[in-house]
Amino acid sequence: MPLNWPCIMDYKGTILFIFVLLTYFMWMDIALYFRVQERVPSATLAALAASTSRSSVTQSSWATRSPSYSPFSGLTVKLMMLDHMNHYITIPLSTFFNEVTQFSHIFYFITPNMISFFDLFVALIAAKLVTSESLVMRQLSVLAFEIRNFLDGLDGVVYRARVHQVENISNVGTFGYAVDGFVDTVGSAAMCFGLLWHLRVCSIFRLSVLRQLPFCSDSALSFCSVRYH
Repeated sequence: MPLNWPCIMDYKGTILFIFVLLTYFMWMDIALYFRVQERVPSATLAALAASTSRSSVTQSSWATRSPSYSPFSGLTVKLMMLDHMNHYITIPLSTFFNEVTQFSHIFYFITPNMISFFDLFVALIAAKLVTSESLVMRQLSVLAFEIRNFLDGLDGVVYRARVHQVENISNVGTFGYAVDGFVDTVGSAAMCFGLLWHLRVCSIFRLSVLRQLPFCSDSALSFCSVRYH
């Protein structure tokens, strides 16, 4: 009796979602390129500031302002260096959430560092769940880690809202900068170790089960060895 491996057509919904997501990222990259081309050189901004007797003229005050939750709002080198998911989805979503709920004003007693440590806690939970043999637990792990990514964007949004900072820049040397780097490193490392643990333990378990099946051929076992090791 041959083994029936899943057909790619069983995942039509997933394939469609990935296609739409990649199309969106490509479209936003093109829009980002044209937005960068519209930016005014720093020398021109300095000349404008001198001619208008203003202390400074920023890109935000010169260019057409975008909504604060736009991926092109407060555009900096740091923002352009982010991955597509963070730049085009997570940070705009966090900013939009803060604008709608007024989180940074209503919950004034919650500091950005508190949010950072909470997202570390969520990341550790996700790392624990991903080691489970249950598919549902691993799916919850993915959801938990995406919540962690949202919180990682929210802490920066809250900080910038409270200090009235438009540009998405790193405030190097501050305590919050060190905390954010620490929790990002530890949370991501925990998730990586959880994935490695799952791949190691569960691959051994699957192979031991397959060896007990009377219809499992040597070729199937060798396929599983390549797939799970």
